[in-house]
Amino acid sequence: MIYLLFLITRNYVNIIGRLHMSWTKRDRVLAVLNREIPDRVPIFDLLLNDDVLKYFYRKPITVGDEEAWIRASSKCLDLCHPAIKGMPFEPGEVLLPDGTRRVYERWTFWNIPPKNWTLEDLVEKIKTEIEEYEAYKPKPEDIKAYKEHVKRINEWADSMVYIHIGISAAFLPGTIEQGIYLYTDYPKLVERWARVRDKATLQWIEAVADPADSPVAIIWNDIAFKENLIYPISLLEKLLFPSIYEFCHSLHSKGIKVIFHSDGNVSKAMDALISCGIDGFNPLEISAGMDYESFKGKYGDKIVLVGGLDAVEILSFATPEIVISETKRFLEIAGKGGGLISASSSGQLDNSMPFENIMAYFKTVWRYIYKDDRKLYSLGEDFGVDGKL
Repeated sequence: MIYLLFLITRNYVNIIGRLHMSWTKRDRVLAVLNREIPDRVPIFDLLLNDDVLKYFYRKPITVGDEEAWIRASSKCLDLCHPAIKGMPFEPGEVLLPDGTRRVYERWTFWNIPPKNWTLEDLVEKIKTEIEEYEAYKPKPEDIKAYKEHVKRINEWADSMVYIHIGISAAFLPGTIEQGIYLYTDYPKLVERWARVRDKATLQWIEAVADPADSPVAIIWNDIAFKENLIYPISLLEKLLFPSIYEFCHSLHSKGIKVIFHSDGNVSKAMDALISCGIDGFNPLEISAGMDYESFKGKYGDKIVLVGGLDAVEILSFATPEIVISETKRFLEIAGKGGGLISASSSGQLDNSMPFENIMAYFKTVWRYIYKDDRKLYSLGEDFGVDGKL
């Protein structure tokens, strides 16, 4: 009996001791990416739900108020996806000089190329871009402006880790269809375009990357549909993976960890991506046939999962009670032994998800703390904002 009481007391002391260690959000994120055990699972996402943002900022986020968006996000996230400059946007449409239509919604935009563009028009556009990339050198005034922007954002972000370096590896220009046609007819031109674009990106990384600004970068390249890769793996091996390897090598040399993002079912490319040197994968799209239990079993000792909580069936359409139970299951499986930064499987928390569901998700993550046996344990219901008692 005495021994049992001793064990219970020791476990309680271990849990409370870990809770009251001075873990910053940066410490927590880096612990996971360094394959160490933090106090709890950190939360990463792009927070685009207006009700949740209003709750944490205490008033609605108005058009163009990037500061308000970051300050609100900092109240609940440990790691933040970089914003699209100028968001939230005024919904509407603008015509770009080359005839491209840019369509804005509140939290995103997309480009619609001119219908009358021919393959020859795209070839000329690529040739012009090649000349620009070949002549590119980071300008001192651009570096200064970037550093001032970083300083300003980090003040707004407070202790939250904000990702400043978000890059896309040069792969195929234009739309998917245009890129495939271009590469089929002009392979050498497209390969040259990709090389010089990547070279320009590497110059920018060399000029500005600093772990003191942010210890994490993200590479975006959507390479998969719901059930399979968009492109043959042989094409990715030739055009994309070498670029990702170079970016990872450059960022690692600066002391910066790298998360790779792709929607869709990326299973067939995962081994190659890990070989490129990425530290984490996001978002593990559940609706595309991926699942965190299989991912944890196959890759849990090789890479950090940055995502995995079902954004559709759970966060968007389930009840708060189911969100809580599914989040617990997610944490206990994907978070066992570390290696998890929690995030939705869509890469964002948006207005399709009820306020009550997102808050139920946050509060469940905040309640779970790692103990010395590397398992997660609940601290009960009496928990407040951002995991604070």
